[in-house]
Amino acid sequence: MASRSVAGFRAAATRQSRNAEVANNVDPGLRALFNRVGGGKGSMEQRTRRFQQYAHDHPSEVTAALQAHADRRVSAMMSQPRANRPRWMSRLSGSPRQASSGGSLGGSGLSGIGDMSVPF
Repeated sequence: MASRSVAGFRAAATRQSRNAEVANNVDPGLRALFNRVGGGKGSMEQRTRRFQQYAHDHPSEVTAALQAHADRRVSAMMSQPRANRPRWMSRLSGSPRQASSGGSLGGSGLSGIGDMSVPF
């Protein structure tokens, strides 16, 4: 009975190791999705290809996984003390700037853009 538990432990450790190898080939934003759906059995290349095909066939799940990953990253950065945040994040936590009339368009705004003709 003890040999089965050791063999089971080894098999689980091998599966985890193989999953980690494939997960390293997957975009960090998609690793949670890979961990959820897996890649099935086979070599590392076969499992990676199978997951890539799954991601191709299920774009809404890919979008949701990437959005969740981005949300977690931003939340983690925003929870840092202000002095330790990346410089570009200071713009996110400040008050939004008011759009000035004209700006770099010389005061003309965006009027007339729809009247431009396209030469093709």
